[in-house]
Amino acid sequence: MAFGIYIITMKESRGVGMDWKHLNMPAVANDRLTLLIIVSIKLINSCIYLLITWYMTQAFPGKYGVSLPWYFPFTKSYWFGSNEPYHVQDATQLKNVNEVNDVIEREPKHLKTGIKIQNMSKTYNGNTFSVSNLNLNIYQKQITALLGHNGAGKLKKVDEIKLNSYICLGKTTTISILTGLFKPTGGTAFVNGFDIRTNMDNVRASLGICPQFNILFDELTVEEHLKFYCKLKRKDMSSTKLKNEIETMIEKLDLIDKRNVQSCNLSGGMKRKLSVGIALIGDSKVVILDEPTSGMDVSARRFIWDLLLVEKKYRSILISTHFMEEADILGDRIAIMADGKLQCCGSPLFLKRKFGAGYHLTIAKSGPEIKTEEVTNIVQQYISDARLESSAGIEVTYSLSDDDTKLFEPLLQRLEDDHKLPISNYGISVTTMEEVFLKVGEYAKNKIESITHSINPKEYVQNHLNVKNQGCLLLFQQLYALISKKILYSMRSPFLTMSQLTIPFFVLNMTMLSLRAIPRLKESPRLHMSLSQFDTPFVKYYYDTNSRQLADKYEKVLEDNIIATNRIQGFEYGTINPLIIGLDIVKTDITTYNYDFMVSSVISSDGMGNHTILALFNNQAYHTPSISLKLVDEAYIRYKYNLTDISVTVTNHPLPMTATENRMFSVLSAQTQFEVMQGLILALSFLAGSFAVLAVKERITKGKHLQRLSGVRASVFWLSYFITDYTIYLVSSFLMVLAFIIHNEEGLSNENQPFYLSVGFIIHGLAILPCVYALSFVFTTPSTAYARLCLYVLVIGVATFITDQITSVKELGLLDKNRILKPIFGLFVPVYDLGKIGKNLITNFEGNRICQKYSNACEMDSPPEQILACCKEKCGNNCIPFEKNYFSLDEPGIGIYALYLLASSLFYIIILALIEMNLTRTLENWINYVKFKFTYVLKPKKNFGNQIDFPDNDVVAENQRIIKLDPTKDGQINSLIVRNLKKKYGDFVAVDGISYCVEKGECFGMLGVNGAGKTTTFKMITGDESITSGEIFVNRLSIKKNLREAQQEMGYCPQFDAMLDDLTGRETLTMYSRLRGIKESDIESQIEELSHLLYFEMHVDKLVKEYSGGNKRKLSTAISITIENKFGNGYTLLIRVSPSEEVATLDGGSIRKATKDGLRQNLESVQQFVQEKFPSSILKAIHNNLLHYTIENTINWQVKCSQIFGAIEKARANLQIEDYSVCQTNLEQIFLSFARQQREEEKLNNQQNHIINS
Repeated sequence: MAFGIYIITMKESRGVGMDWKHLNMPAVANDRLTLLIIVSIKLINSCIYLLITWYMTQAFPGKYGVSLPWYFPFTKSYWFGSNEPYHVQDATQLKNVNEVNDVIEREPKHLKTGIKIQNMSKTYNGNTFSVSNLNLNIYQKQITALLGHNGAGKLKKVDEIKLNSYICLGKTTTISILTGLFKPTGGTAFVNGFDIRTNMDNVRASLGICPQFNILFDELTVEEHLKFYCKLKRKDMSSTKLKNEIETMIEKLDLIDKRNVQSCNLSGGMKRKLSVGIALIGDSKVVILDEPTSGMDVSARRFIWDLLLVEKKYRSILISTHFMEEADILGDRIAIMADGKLQCCGSPLFLKRKFGAGYHLTIAKSGPEIKTEEVTNIVQQYISDARLESSAGIEVTYSLSDDDTKLFEPLLQRLEDDHKLPISNYGISVTTMEEVFLKVGEYAKNKIESITHSINPKEYVQNHLNVKNQGCLLLFQQLYALISKKILYSMRSPFLTMSQLTIPFFVLNMTMLSLRAIPRLKESPRLHMSLSQFDTPFVKYYYDTNSRQLADKYEKVLEDNIIATNRIQGFEYGTINPLIIGLDIVKTDITTYNYDFMVSSVISSDGMGNHTILALFNNQAYHTPSISLKLVDEAYIRYKYNLTDISVTVTNHPLPMTATENRMFSVLSAQTQFEVMQGLILALSFLAGSFAVLAVKERITKGKHLQRLSGVRASVFWLSYFITDYTIYLVSSFLMVLAFIIHNEEGLSNENQPFYLSVGFIIHGLAILPCVYALSFVFTTPSTAYARLCLYVLVIGVATFITDQITSVKELGLLDKNRILKPIFGLFVPVYDLGKIGKNLITNFEGNRICQKYSNACEMDSPPEQILACCKEKCGNNCIPFEKNYFSLDEPGIGIYALYLLASSLFYIIILALIEMNLTRTLENWINYVKFKFTYVLKPKKNFGNQIDFPDNDVVAENQRIIKLDPTKDGQINSLIVRNLKKKYGDFVAVDGISYCVEKGECFGMLGVNGAGKTTTFKMITGDESITSGEIFVNRLSIKKNLREAQQEMGYCPQFDAMLDDLTGRETLTMYSRLRGIKESDIESQIEELSHLLYFEMHVDKLVKEYSGGNKRKLSTAISITIENKFGNGYTLLIRVSPSEEVATLDGGSIRKATKDGLRQNLESVQQFVQEKFPSSILKAIHNNLLHYTIENTINWQVKCSQIFGAIEKARANLQIEDYSVCQTNLEQIFLSFARQQREEEKLNNQQNHIINS
């Protein structure tokens, strides 16, 4: 590319320009390189790289995608297709998809199939089953929820080895196969009628996908995303219809205000909305949603639910989720996988009836002195089959069978009306999908077994976590844990390790090899001058009538050199102007003039035997003056001596350098040769950038914060980094010094030079590592940190090095500026110091080698002039620079730069300490506080009229109680006290004066919509954010005053998983156990019990990056362990009407189905019944034959739970109600009411603010 630009520039500068006819012409006449050659090379490179890309994409698609065999280009089937049938098991092995058994509900026959999975299997390594013989139908106009336990795939090996090998997620693998990421091992699936084995392109055309994690373009807006994916799906859609489709989808997603906002500026919930919209847009007939509402708050989740319930009318929707309520509400049918197989499938009520425990009756005793047996007797008087599930404190829970619903009315009526009973309240709830899910598959068995093992979490914590190391032993254990983490991470990050060890060594070797290829000033070979150097030389010359014989000789010389000529005769002596020679050629063809017209001559005579020959040349080519003169001389000799075959040879052969010139050139090379040091800086840039990768990753993922919460001091944390990184740095430095020795680099590999260079590397490492650690806080992604730090070290290092070289030249008069810049560069740019150390070593070595033999001569009063430059006291301004003591503080010694490196190390350590002390954040908060106070005083108070913003009475009473608490005394009872906590970001109030306390042994829940301040509150409690005002006490320790001690009292499970993907679960738990001070002898047993307690023991030895989302949450919970309810005023009613088996009627000799009309009449009867019996009921949704009602209690109308059961039981037979369930208002519904109220208040405030501002 550089040569091409050079050729174009040369053409333009000469006025020729670059066009098609000049494409194959060089920039210089006697050059061989043309732009055509460069363009041809680029085209060949493009073809080669395209072929490589095509091959790699097909044969090695990476983690996702179906790979072809390495020899696929040589197979006939790839180019012409395959006629071989795909392997499907024989009919005897195929299951009937519509087969009905006790756990598979009868499938609807009136609906079309959107996805049909037939006996599909997926194995890994031939013996690891992730999906095994899966048969499942996903119907149109329905939402099918696919559930699977974490690690739903089952491991089956011939020798039945341990289960802790790789286990894939069955449901995730199923979705991956349907979307074309994986290829099924056996069986197949049809999506919208197309086989995924042979018609994947058609499958994708009708498929909409919402992946588990957002895959969005940061730079594209919401509207641009929808437009992009809509055009991909519907290439034939008109612009008008496309615009309408986008507008409709934006309205459905409620993203009208965000349509022009880039995706990187959207909240997490909005990103999930956009991902769902991308899946739906473009009229996708089949939509697959993988955990679409993950990360959303309850209200946003409900919004997506409502959207999907509307959109399912036009599509087949398959949804994967971890929220059981989501599957319960959305799923027309729910399929649960375990062990890679389909365990059950049916509607929510069908599954609840098959696997559920019926109802749960929770009774609150009037006091702790009331015996549980007394309450049990009361319940069993009415329902003898009632089973006691649990008894904790004053709460007692019973399990009631679905078959006993007719007995609920008298029992509940007595609980409600008989105030003499020893109870204060009760609640009733129906079996949830969560209970059904836990009872399906091996995980339910694991849970039952774990209960029988009687693992008591409280006893576990007391036995294992109270015996800890303290003091110096704890510090050494923490340091060992962190160093082990770094070593494991390096071992499992080959690219990172390569960039730290091999890349610097390789770059430095390539630099020195390339420098060896550059011609150096030396005795050059002879060069013969001739026009044969040019492609098609052309000579045009002039002569008068008196010079014809000499012109003939000139013509003969040109013919002997096979040169085309053009002789012009007929001008008077002394009348021709050499400046106009060739002007006619320029007018017709400037290219010929520039590239072919190299020499010319004018031959004239005065008629008296005196000849004048003017030799002309084209100065755009090399050596033309001597060539033109050679031709003229040869012609004249032949004419003068009447010779015919004599020739003149002209050779350019530079004289050899003298010994003095050799010595001076050697010194000059040492002073100006900084190419090697630039190569060293380039090598160091890769090394330095690699040290920031893990630091940035741990900070962004909050892994560093979680380790600090485990009791790690900042000094210990960074010391572990320094020890491991410095060790790697020393190894890499040794390899770079070895490279200089291998290449015998002058001044760096001779005598003691490697020792001095090694000292420079050692001291440089002390400065560059703290520098990189401090700069790592600037970046938010590891890859960006690596790339930009490499660029920073390279650009800043080379720029400062060149600046120093330029300002050190005496003739430029910049020495004063050099003395100012040198300490600045030395303090802030460690790589500059190492570059100067290397250069000074070369300079000093050359100077000492030249002058050491003349040291005695310098003692003479008048030393010889040729050695005067070696006499430092007598040479004046013409000295050869050298110092006998290499560590001298004077140039070219390296001592001053070693001191700069030590000062730089101390400087960046101080910067790192200030960052860890959060002084910058404290300063920012103080400025914001002053700004807030200032604006608050000057800003007029606004009157919002009748706006009411008073907290609940319970909240006011709790605040007053907490204010009166004494943390030093009451802290023995209350583990956590939060008092009037506030957090402001500028003018935005994130947390506004909240107060609460958590007693020991109590589980306290915080609810709130996205942006309510939950995460900010947790960050302040854990010390991740500073507190604007208020106080937090953890076990009597103040977060403000005793942060580190308070953090050691906490176990924290953050919102997002703060773990290293390249560590296994066991290694992660081992590290955090050591950080907590758990004795080494107890760690292994602790890990075993933790993994068993949280049901992920089969995954504990897998890498974290292979964990599912659920198992990652379990691991985060395990890391954290290594330390009055009121029922609402309403009920939720769920009614299922019988499917009314298809009724056949005889009409005119034909059978007609009356199913739909009969069902419609039946639904209308049920709706009329509910409206009459419960006037405050509201119909929320109708799913096929399922009615969902909410019955609200009002001031004028009250209904009891017993009345609902009684009314439905009496009308059940007449209304053909097959099944129903009743549950009271749950906590989520209460939360949603608060969220709606908050949104209404915010809307009212905005309207009032707008009025006031107007």
